[in-house]
Amino acid sequence: MASEKAREWTALGNIGQLDHLVTALLDLQGRVRRMVCQGDPADSAPGPKILEHLRTLLPDELAKLMPAATDQLCLGLLWSETDVCNAWWHELNAA
Repeated sequence: MASEKAREWTALGNIGQLDHLVTALLDLQGRVRRMVCQGDPADSAPGPKILEHLRTLLPDELAKLMPAATDQLCLGLLWSETDVCNAWWHELNAA
């Protein structure tokens, strides 16, 4: 669904809106990841906690970013970014 919507927005000339949304989602995911991983650095699989917290923040963020977007669309866009290694769902190395 996310890739179909991304193609639709691109075809309609809304690539700027799509880029803005993806960038904002990546920033939000990064903030949530840092917060979750700082809470329990020994957690070897924080991905589900990151996703859970992200889902609670997403509706408020969408109201500010792009009210027409759904939370499922945003999660799909984030998942697509994971494929190109722009979003990480594991603990940050603090080295």
